[in-house]
Amino acid sequence: MLRMLIALSLVLTWVHAQSCSVWSEARVLGYLDESFLSEASDLSQSLLYPERFYQANDSARDFKVYLTTEQGQITASIDLGFALSDVEDMDVGPCPEGSCVFLGDIGDNLSKRTSLGLYIFPEQVSYDQNLQVKQIYLNYPDGAHDAESLAVHPDGTVYILTKASFNLLKTEPARLYKLTKSVWDLQDQDKVGLEFVLSLDLFALSRHSFDIFSHIATSMDFSNDAKSLLILTYGEAYELDFENLLAGKLMYQTIILNRTLQQEAITYTPEGGLLYTAESKSSSTPVKKVDCLSP
Repeated sequence: MLRMLIALSLVLTWVHAQSCSVWSEARVLGYLDESFLSEASDLSQSLLYPERFYQANDSARDFKVYLTTEQGQITASIDLGFALSDVEDMDVGPCPEGSCVFLGDIGDNLSKRTSLGLYIFPEQVSYDQNLQVKQIYLNYPDGAHDAESLAVHPDGTVYILTKASFNLLKTEPARLYKLTKSVWDLQDQDKVGLEFVLSLDLFALSRHSFDIFSHIATSMDFSNDAKSLLILTYGEAYELDFENLLAGKLMYQTIILNRTLQQEAITYTPEGGLLYTAESKSSSTPVKKVDCLSP
């Protein structure tokens, strides 16, 4: 049954957007090296070097960010030099240095963390051990949440989307929070509060899905023009009209994916396609691409 969610006077209207009307079948471009990326949960394309992608593991397995090709081949690594807890998503966005990598240490399976980590460092041709990383510690205004989705808007605002409940008898809506550039640009090693934006009932979006976990958000990204917010789940992906979402009208389309077990990373490509991958459990975890055939 279609459920309407009203949160803080926000009424979501169920219509479909048409940013891309026809998507291709997913094709495999390559495979992750499980000896380095066995828990890959982050994927973002460079703004300065189009052939470069950034990936990382989603636990404290190591403290590195990996530079890869579109096919998933590792070309270099960045040693951050400090411990990570549960990195779940990353993005590349604007910063005073021009373009920066935003690393979200936002995972909290038990919803008990008192603060989250946001780590920001500039894009460079190459990296050495003297990398300067801005470290910001975040908390929610309404208690701890588990989250796996982070995206940076072209205006510099950082958005975080929480995960819905795994309880099949009672699903909770995902919650979208933000941290504006005016806040994170001034902070370093301070604890700052995220601002609640809206609630999003992903279970209602997934009502026609045959996958019972299609309401669990695992990654997200903004399109280059910032008109669309892409949300990956364990089942499908959803592309939302972001401006209308903020205005209280939900315009979206479902993107049917060739599902990969525990898919937790997605990014737009400059030509409007989608690249996604998963936590690697073997040397055969693929990197897949979906192309927009008809805008």
